[in-house]
Amino acid sequence: MNQNFSEPYRSPRTLSLLAIGFLAALLAIDALFVILSGGQLLFPFDLDLDGEPMQFWILPIGLLSILEFVVFIGCVVFFLLWLYRCYKNLGALKSGSPEYTPGWAIGWWFIPFANLIKPLGVVRDLWNESDPDFDPELNFLSNSVGTPALLGWWWAFWLLSNFSANISGRLSDVESAEGLRTLSIALIIASLFGIVAAALAILVVKNITKRQEARFSRMGDFQPQFAPPPPPQFG
Repeated sequence: MNQNFSEPYRSPRTLSLLAIGFLAALLAIDALFVILSGGQLLFPFDLDLDGEPMQFWILPIGLLSILEFVVFIGCVVFFLLWLYRCYKNLGALKSGSPEYTPGWAIGWWFIPFANLIKPLGVVRDLWNESDPDFDPELNFLSNSVGTPALLGWWWAFWLLSNFSANISGRLSDVESAEGLRTLSIALIIASLFGIVAAALAILVVKNITKRQEARFSRMGDFQPQFAPPPPPQFG
């Protein structure tokens, strides 16, 4: 799909830093989930609150779940804002032929079933069209194709973290010791997947931002320089 975006280039660096900040916070929260769930698994004991027993780890895990939800919303918002900004830059970066419009680059994330595959294609397309190693004689067309391993691993762990989080959520209503043990293991697995997914997402954001800035910088290096014509010669 050949797009002709007329907007000037706007650096995605600020949005990338915000997205990375929230992703780093999400990674830290998942690390705390591993610690608390491990504590619940290895050292289970009850608190006596007004004659009612309550599992000690339930309260901190519950509070952390609320914080995780807030941070996750921040991740989604700033990651998609960053993604939209990068796609809007492709016209100014003389992109060859991006497959998606900026609107669909965001829209595919919210369409059921398609959002299991299409977002990876969106980010892969953005990666290739932001390639700084271009040939100015070919009108700055990108020469790179394919999917870097980083993108494939990021998407795989993103899906695994979401699937495992859904499973652990379905196990949250437990009353037996065995059920609590199963929940703890599920939370640890989901959190480990989440840590890897967040770390890889940070690398994706950093690398695409660097590629766009390097491409924009190289475009300036290849701007044609027009010299005034020589004065006419008489006689």
